[in-house]
Order: sequence, then structure tokens, then C-alpha cells
Amino acid sequence: MESLISSIWNFDGLINSALIFVTFGLLGVFIWKRAGSAYSLLNRLWEFCLGGKTFHDGKINAYFNERNDVERFNVLFNVGARNKEEIKSLINWTKKKNIDIRHVTAAKGWFEISTLKAIKPLFIANVGVFVSCVLTMLLLSNFMLLALKPSALVRLGDDKSWVWINDHIAESSIWTNNYLPLNWTEWKLDKKQCESEDFDKTVFSEKAGISVRSVDRICENFSSGSLSDTINNIIKNQKLAWVLAIYPFIFTIICFFSLLRRGAASKLYNEVHNSQTVSYTHLRA
Repeated sequence: MESLISSIWNFDGLINSALIFVTFGLLGVFIWKRAGSAYSLLNRLWEFCLGGKTFHDGKINAYFNERNDVERFNVLFNVGARNKEEIKSLINWTKKKNIDIRHVTAAKGWFEISTLKAIKPLFIANVGVFVSCVLTMLLLSNFMLLALKPSALVRLGDDKSWVWINDHIAESSIWTNNYLPLNWTEWKLDKKQCESEDFDKTVFSEKAGISVRSVDRICENFSSGSLSDTINNIIKNQKLAWVLAIYPFIFTIICFFSLLRRGAASKLYNEVHNSQTVSYTHLRA
């Protein structure tokens, strides 16, 4: 882990500066999205560049303070309120219905503060998001494996099967010639096996599901290093998979938080529905 972190931070200073800039940019976007506007951020920028914390006109200053209160409430509770009246209505509603404000916060996008209405996500949509999350996680894990593994992923010409290979060991890959983990046979072949007098290439090829010629080529590489430069170049190029992993990583994070938010929305919807049922029962009694 230390070597990975050090390798990231040993990049050129320009890249590090860009990462810091992007981090602050994302933080600003996060605050802007939760607050519903960027008035507070722009005000801080104005103070930093030109100074002056308040307006000279009292009415303008009072209005700006109100907007600050609304933005701060939105950032903390993530409800998208447009004015103080909506905030006060929300507070009264949560107390009257005995609703946990944390559930309202977590259900952002599935709660309409103007009508104080909780929306229940469709089950089929939840399933679709879950499946998408699983698929992107699988894609991400394969990109990470490709970038981290100290072996080259190559395709044997005779068998059209993908195998991991380096200077001292070769092993099977879960991906078959159809790119699906079907009928997969796990095997390993190292230099010591190839040099052993008891090693039977025919028996091994039958168990591993690869041709004898492929076994010969693997063992030849161990003994002569004929493919050493090619394999090392492939391993080096496979590190670029870190770049490709960025996209499924971002999409996986989005899917994960979407699932959490949908679960919170369903929980809030049931909580509101149950409170309405209890209130109706009490009225009838």
C-alpha cells in the first residue's frame, strides 16, 4: 500500500497541483448542489479578493442573511428549501408526524419540501440500479486486477484462451475465449515444473484444457526468456488500466449512493404512510 501511495504522489508537481485544484472544485460543486445556490461561496470569494463582509443597506443585508440561513440549512439537511417558510413548515411537519429528519436528509431527490410529500422509488428501477452497480463493480475489479497483477494477460494462439504469464509462472485466467467465466479450469505452471523430469506435458494439457504446443511455448519462455521483453512491455502497458478504472469507479460510487438514497426514500415513505395511518385511526376512534 505504501508503494502504491508513494507512486501516486511521486508524479510531476503539475499533476499534483491539478489534483488539488480538482479536489477543491469538486468540494465547491458539492456545496453548491446541496445548498441550491452558490451565493455563500461567491460572497467568501468577494471577501477574500475585495474585503467587506456586509452590505451597507440594512434591508439588503437582512435579505442576504436570510439567504445564508437557507443555504446553510440546505447544506446541513440536504432538503433543497427555497425560503425560510419551507424550512419552518418542514420543522413543524417532522414534529407533528414524528418523522426522523435524518431520513428526510438521506432521501434527497425523493422528498418534495414544497408539498412535504415523500415519493417511493419504483421497485423495478431499484433492481435496475442494483444490477448496474454489480456490473460496474465487476468491470472495476477486472480493471484493477489487470493493473495490479505482475503478469501479462495474453491469449494463446492455439487455444484462444487468456492466461496470466510472467518470467517464472503462468496461470489460468477466468476469461475464456467467449469472455465468460464458463467451463473454467484453474491451473498453474511454473519454471520448476517445466524443468522436472517427471513433468508430463500431455497429461497437464488435458487437465488444463490447453494444447501441448501451448505448454511447450510457456516452458520455452521460462527456459530461454524468448518472450521476456514482450511480456514486460505488456505488464507495463497494463498499468494504464488505472485510467480506464476511473470511469467504472465513478459510476459504481454513483450507483452505490443511489441505492442508499432509494432505500432511505422507501423507508421515509413507509414512515410517513404509517404516521398517516395512525393519525387516521385515532381520528376514527
